[in-house]
Amino acid sequence: MILWGVLPETVFFGPGFLGSSFFFVFLSRSAKILSGMINRITRVYIFINREAMKTVQLQFASSKKKFVPSPINWFDKGMYTHVDILLGDGNLLGSRFVGGVQVRHPGYKKFSKTEIVEFQVSDDQFKAFLNTAIGEIGKPYDWRAIASFFVNRVWIDEGSWFCSELVAWCLFHAGILKKLPVGVSKVSPEGLYLLVSQL
Repeated sequence: MILWGVLPETVFFGPGFLGSSFFFVFLSRSAKILSGMINRITRVYIFINREAMKTVQLQFASSKKKFVPSPINWFDKGMYTHVDILLGDGNLLGSRFVGGVQVRHPGYKKFSKTEIVEFQVSDDQFKAFLNTAIGEIGKPYDWRAIASFFVNRVWIDEGSWFCSELVAWCLFHAGILKKLPVGVSKVSPEGLYLLVSQL
């Protein structure tokens, strides 16, 4: 029986000691190599994951003047009156009362305030979002959205679009928004702003 502290001398200074030393050196070096491999794999995974993510950018805007608020400002009591999808080339895709759903240049209207809201989505969601929006180009503006401040209506109408309702539909169609607002007669720019700010 060998008691702790009373081990045979050969354990410390004989072949047993040398064997143990090599074993611990081997374990230490193996642990360092394994740690390095894990770090490299982690960095590669993070890089690939970042490459796979895309950024959706929405431009929220207000046409509110100093003393004369727009009808949407007046009835919705919100900060924003319009929203466009910011495309990669800097142009804006959205629905306006003049021209309906179109791609417009960045300075097509002088807004009193703009804010870019962006969020990360998968590559498939990004493509689906843009393809859905592009597929709506040419459709008219939904004038009934203005009336929805006074009367109820079904806001999902793929034949015509209000600006924020177009974006909400594209986000839902791409699986970015998991649920569509239900039991409401409109999706205002301010309401959409609150939705996407949580993404």
